[in-house]
Amino acid sequence: AQVRFNIETKVNPRSDLDNHGEVYSERTIAADRFARRVARVIARNDLEERADIQSFDFRTLLEVQERYPEIRTVYLFGDFPIYADQSNGDSDDSTNLQDEQGANTPWLAGLYWPYRVTRLDHPFKAQSSGGFEGMALSDDGRKLLPMLEKPLTGGSDLLIHEFQLSTRSYTGVHYHYPLAPRGVAIGDFIMFDHEQGLVIERDGTQGNLDGFKTIFRITLGSPGSTVDKAAAVDLMHIADPWRISRYGAQPGDVGIGRQFAFPFVTIEDVVVLDRWHIGVLNDNNFPFSLGRHLGTGKPDDNEFIIIRLDEPLHPAPCLPWGNN
Repeated sequence: AQVRFNIETKVNPRSDLDNHGEVYSERTIAADRFARRVARVIARNDLEERADIQSFDFRTLLEVQERYPEIRTVYLFGDFPIYADQSNGDSDDSTNLQDEQGANTPWLAGLYWPYRVTRLDHPFKAQSSGGFEGMALSDDGRKLLPMLEKPLTGGSDLLIHEFQLSTRSYTGVHYHYPLAPRGVAIGDFIMFDHEQGLVIERDGTQGNLDGFKTIFRITLGSPGSTVDKAAAVDLMHIADPWRISRYGAQPGDVGIGRQFAFPFVTIEDVVVLDRWHIGVLNDNNFPFSLGRHLGTGKPDDNEFIIIRLDEPLHPAPCLPWGNN
């Protein structure tokens, strides 16, 4: 009862010839049929919870996900290129990142893979650790709004894109988010109605009570426009008149007391609880971040704080549980 079945489909989607003169893609039945036959055997034996299907050919895995979602899928990556001279002892079958005659690799079911691309011939635009960081869900649940963590190289604004879930594609709509003068990156982005949201913005410091950590309230305008933004919470200056923060504090902790601070470099979650309250969380990057326990030098904890806003969110947030 403790045995799991790890099953791999051996399918090659390339249309060129192997070293025996056979077309790779014709050596087996089609990927969708292959996937269904394997998954049916698993389902007929009631082994969905104890089996996974893995493959270098992502077409088979997408078919399993669509028709048999209860079976776990495992995506494999490999770089085993075919050489022009297949008599070369290192020549393989291209699994699975090599392009095919200049076109995108056929293994990844349409996922673009820049085979053998370097910054020398295709300069990168995204900064290191500057890809998608915040991803808001629209209030109607139909769209995602992924947001870059840092500006693209040569730019000053962050980009917010619009992604339609029903079509699984970008709509082409985007917005510009200007960083504050001290801001270098964002940590999270959520929407609380059809045009208003909250963004965590920060500098690169940790454990520094003069650092910059702020939650901004933003309003989306017309497509392509720059969002309106206004500071909602200064996370480095939070009133704690009852000194709740002292409970669990360690000797030498910073940001504890009647003026509480959230001096972390990875403040990465904000959630709206009601029109007056939000929750804010840090990712402690255990054991590498040191933003609170400067006295002991111990790794940060994950902290979850609830903040009462100075002004309520208007209009009242649309919450999934119906409690405004």
